[in-house]
Amino acid sequence: MPTLSQPFVASLARALNAAQVPCVLWGHCRGAGVFKSMTDAVIAPRSHILLEAYMRLYARDHGKRVGTFGFAMIAYIQLYVDADGFLDANLLPEPLRTFYKELQEDKKPLRQWTLELKDALGVAEEDDDSDDEY
Repeated sequence: MPTLSQPFVASLARALNAAQVPCVLWGHCRGAGVFKSMTDAVIAPRSHILLEAYMRLYARDHGKRVGTFGFAMIAYIQLYVDADGFLDANLLPEPLRTFYKELQEDKKPLRQWTLELKDALGVAEEDDDSDDEY
């Protein structure tokens, strides 16, 4: 399971703050789901809904840049949201609940986990349609 280094997370937090993106990576407000915005309304979906969306995004776009983003966000939710107790993974629909548990337990190689997730969600394997070169 890839992990994010503290310098990376700190750099990301500074960049988001400099861009005036209204989010908090850690601190007293993290997980509250509400914060003041001087401009538009802010929608904060429940964590299990967000995790479901990222898992589906990753399965659909694995091997593409947006799929890589999806997996990074799955890792973020696992490392911060879930670790802080703000995720009830039991609210995930099947088969995503089972796949998230398998990912946490690190029972399978990531490639095998990905292929099985795609199969369970009915996502067809694409032929060399990747925009990443890895």
